[in-house]
Amino acid sequence: MPGDLADATFMVTRYKPGMTTAELIEARTRQLLKLPEDVIKARNILKQSRFRSKEAFENKFARRICNDTHEPGTLVLIRNNPIENSVSIDKKTSNRYIGPYRIVRQTHGGAYIVEEMDGALLRHHIAAYRLIPYIKRQELDSVAEELGIETNSESGSSEESSDQTQNDSPQTSDQEDSAEEC
Repeated sequence: MPGDLADATFMVTRYKPGMTTAELIEARTRQLLKLPEDVIKARNILKQSRFRSKEAFENKFARRICNDTHEPGTLVLIRNNPIENSVSIDKKTSNRYIGPYRIVRQTHGGAYIVEEMDGALLRHHIAAYRLIPYIKRQELDSVAEELGIETNSESGSSEESSDQTQNDSPQTSDQEDSAEEC
């Protein structure tokens, strides 16, 4: 039990300036008695207050609190913090996440030891908030199908092949100029 509940001296709220001797003696007597019902009342109020505070904290930081754990062997991406914390133009154009990496294990403090895909361990442990699960393309397509979203994986390959055939034919600079004028 916390010390603030064991010492119930804080529970006397009857002190005020200009008290008579009788009122002061009554307040001190109540303070010395440490009535059990007052301690129980204070314990309940403090408990409710702590739970409300916990809920408010969890609601405020719900997007930052990471309760999920990554199992060893799962693939993850690592947030690129040096880019995220910079104010340069590189923040807009650089990769926000790097990877994929494989989880080796979780340390006692909650950080993760990760390795490259070839098995080389990273030098530093990675904080849990920096990790997001890596979703493979096949898994992403199946999730999209479940949600009823159309994927462009089939049409994208045919567009790429038609672009390649157009780029294969050599053009002279005169041909390019005439194409731009049209």
